[in-house]
Amino acid sequence: MSQRNSEPRYSCRTCGSARSDVMETRRPVHDFLHRESTASDDDAQPGDAREARAISHVDHDHPRHPETTLTHPEPPQVGPRVGPQVDPQVGPGPQVGPQVDPQVGPCGPLHEVVVVAADDHRLGARFERIRVEVRRLESRRDELVRELQQLVPRAQQQQQQHAVAHLRREADEARALLALAQLERGAVGEDARRVKRRLLGAARGCVQNRVALATREYEVAQSAVTQEELKAQIQCLTQELQELQEAHQTRLTCLRDEVSKPSRRRALSDVSHCRRASLSLQRRLSGSMRALEGWYEPRLMALLRRRQAGEEALRKSKEMGQDLRARLGPLEQDIRGLELQRACLEERIASVEREGQESKAQCKETVNMLEETLRDLKVEFEIQRKSTTNLQSLKEGLLRELVGLRNRADDPGLVGVPGEIGDLRRVSSVNELEVKVEQRSQTLRRLSVPLEARMVSLWGDHWTCGGGRHQNHREGTFIYKH
Repeated sequence: MSQRNSEPRYSCRTCGSARSDVMETRRPVHDFLHRESTASDDDAQPGDAREARAISHVDHDHPRHPETTLTHPEPPQVGPRVGPQVDPQVGPGPQVGPQVDPQVGPCGPLHEVVVVAADDHRLGARFERIRVEVRRLESRRDELVRELQQLVPRAQQQQQQHAVAHLRREADEARALLALAQLERGAVGEDARRVKRRLLGAARGCVQNRVALATREYEVAQSAVTQEELKAQIQCLTQELQELQEAHQTRLTCLRDEVSKPSRRRALSDVSHCRRASLSLQRRLSGSMRALEGWYEPRLMALLRRRQAGEEALRKSKEMGQDLRARLGPLEQDIRGLELQRACLEERIASVEREGQESKAQCKETVNMLEETLRDLKVEFEIQRKSTTNLQSLKEGLLRELVGLRNRADDPGLVGVPGEIGDLRRVSSVNELEVKVEQRSQTLRRLSVPLEARMVSLWGDHWTCGGGRHQNHREGTFIYKH
């Protein structure tokens, strides 16, 4: 052992080249196994973990002396002989692969092939466990995606139900306020119509009273004019009567003078003539007086009655006017109160319209924000889907390549070919694949909760502002379904 450590690492070119190729192949394999053993989770088997830890421990204890690992290989399994076959009659012939120096000792290609086969066996078992772990992670990812798809619509449905209940309560309150306002408006309108009818009746009665008063005033004016005319006629007739009386008195005086004269004796004819004249004059005067009384007395009585009726109508009109003035005060107060209620209702309607416009504008802004957020989520989802697809295709390609490498490693005729041994260096990409899959699963776990919380908060803000949109909800559901 001391002799082997004291001599150079490789005693011949062929053995040295073979050992260098084997060690170049084993180093990434052991690094890969060490990383896999440290990165494996609790689901790995205990025996496999102990084996990986033992291998990594051996590699770390002897990093600079690969000969110690090669001098104590595991016993080869019973089966077909591995390596090139030699016919004893034909001779060894040209050897395929590196040449072996007989002075080197037991570090020939057979031991190297056995070590490579053992490493390939462990690598195959480890690769199977990696495939199982990848399938488990994929199933876990699918479960997380399904849970996310189930939780997000459920949370959206609950939030939507709460928002719908809140909106229904607000709608009921708004309907109650609207019904109350409509009832108040109907009552105010009915009061206004009743007051208008009362005002119209009062105005109609006032107009009728004014017409009657004007008629009475006209009749009174006409009666005054007629009275003046009658007074003028009475004065004329009185003057005529006085003139007639004066003429009669003058004639009577003349006749008395003639009678009183002694020189002349009155004849019976003159006396009779005088008597007849006086009688005719009296009859004429009495007839004219009766005619005047018969002509003017009905008119005077009618004028007196009309005057009394006019005075009575004027008194009633004054009383009715005073009553209407007394009734007009409460009506004016009612009108002012109704106008004040109308102004209040108009202000309330204007405020409700302004609030509706503001809520509509806010809902439009919220809808636009949700649409932008949904577009961003669509873009993010497409990016994640493309990255997942690329990762899946990369994983499938690596799996196919590793399956091909394993089949080639299991083929006895191809073991020990330098090209195939060089291809085994690409096995380290499995570790990278597992790391990527683990990172991807962690990313999905991290994205599931914030994405759900983000969507719930967005839908909560959308339904709280009053304005829920079923189209956006359908778009969000479509995104999460795909």
